Amino acid sequence: MKREMQTIEDLRCDGVEDGTLEEIDLGTMLDRVNGAETLNLLRFLAGKLKNRGRLRVVVTDFDAVVEAYRSGTGDPEKMLCGEHGLNRAMFNRGKLSDLLNMAGFEIVGGADAAAWKPNRETLSVVAEKRSRREPPVPIPGVAAVMSLPRIAWTETLSHTLDVCGALQMPLVRSTGVFWGQCLERMLEKLLEKGMKYALTVDYDSIFDARDVVRLWQIMEDNPSLDVLCPLQVGRDRDELLVHLVNPDGSPRVNVTTEDFYAETLDIKNGHFGLTMIRLDALRDVPHPWFHGQPNAEGRWHENRVDDDIFFWHRLRAAGRRVAVTPKVRIGHLQLVVTWPTDDCSVRHQYVNKYHDDGRPPECMTY
Repeated sequence: MKREMQTIEDLRCDGVEDGTLEEIDLGTMLDRVNGAETLNLLRFLAGKLKNRGRLRVVVTDFDAVVEAYRSGTGDPEKMLCGEHGLNRAMFNRGKLSDLLNMAGFEIVGGADAAAWKPNRETLSVVAEKRSRREPPVPIPGVAAVMSLPRIAWTETLSHTLDVCGALQMPLVRSTGVFWGQCLERMLEKLLEKGMKYALTVDYDSIFDARDVVRLWQIMEDNPSLDVLCPLQVGRDRDELLVHLVNPDGSPRVNVTTEDFYAETLDIKNGHFGLTMIRLDALRDVPHPWFHGQPNAEGRWHENRVDDDIFFWHRLRAAGRRVAVTPKVRIGHLQLVVTWPTDDCSVRHQYVNKYHDDGRPPECMTY
């Protein structure tokens, strides 16, 4: 059963029993509710929905209002007032996502199951009733590992130390010219110690604690997953580090925008930017796990196998499942920070702008 909300009275859900609705269409009603009451309202509506029931929401994008005012284009007054009078709450992508998460929802789509922004002025999302458990601090059985050069980006190290401190997560480091050997030894030691997950961190990744928490939540909810990577853009190229595959392992050719709202997508090769590995999945994988191989001519040119690709070959041969989650999006430090966006395009951001403004709103983890 579906319920459309068109008036303030509709929000009371008179005569609707808890856990009975399959979908609630809020329309633009959230703009007309006092901001202090928004979270309680969303929690109330979550109670009326069945498990995995859906909520449709359209709100005015306050960031777009500010931009219209600053640039002198558009009509910020009309955007704020609309046809129902002055909005009683303000939203942007971050606030809307946070409120929905706190109310027991998770965003699973946008307008027409494609984009958050159907137009310049509004945000439109579809959220599913689904509460994930918050991890205890420290997160049990998780350790971060880094194979480091002698000189590294202080930006990434600062983020790594901040996140490890906030989550009380141990950080294991190794320095050596053969990075694959360093990483393999660290993973072996964690496996011997009985750790559940290793979180590999590249020395040029940009991320925060929320990214790590979401990776952990998805791994905990999906025991069939052995390795989970976030979305990351490749270094020195405007392409995502992702090679999707079909269930039979063949390359996936047809990829839709809706796919990038999925919780996980199976992939051929992963990366180590901020990747969570279920250590028990490595127990019976033959050594070496990392090993560079030249091409058929014995040369290190095209058709060679690098250490990291060899690792993914080893996992696939052992029947392990490797996936990417579009819900976690991290940056790649390369003098500028490069982020993946909703429509799989690329956004470049200078480091000082990251410090001043935070991550771009269209590149958030949700």
